[in-house]
Amino acid sequence: MPGTYTQITDPRGRVVAAIEKVQNPVTPQMAVDMVARYEAGASIREVAAAFNVHRETAARHLRSAGAQLRKAGLTKDQTARAEVLYLSGQTLAQVGEKFGVSQGTIGRCLRERGVELRQPLVRAHGSA
Repeated sequence: MPGTYTQITDPRGRVVAAIEKVQNPVTPQMAVDMVARYEAGASIREVAAAFNVHRETAARHLRSAGAQLRKAGLTKDQTARAEVLYLSGQTLAQVGEKFGVSQGTIGRCLRERGVELRQPLVRAHGSA
């Protein structure tokens, strides 16, 4: 049951409340549907979200079903478009959101392309 807690105690009393992990079993039909969705162009993250499983679980089922996993990251065309967006002033996170990847992926792809990245913004202590 999501959000259930198991109390962990020691001689001093209650220490922490451990959150039970929820595992969603993947049926054989779900695995077939995962492969179909992935081969239709969905990313592993999109497949995982659609079937309510962790992305590593989705990747494992795709591999075991024989699906050829695509290289993570961006295509050359996407990286070129990401460079334009980044150089126009958008942040790595904003560019990543447009392509459905993390800011780290955008940063890596841009560095590989020779783009010098801006220093990250540092917030003043106590500001939101």
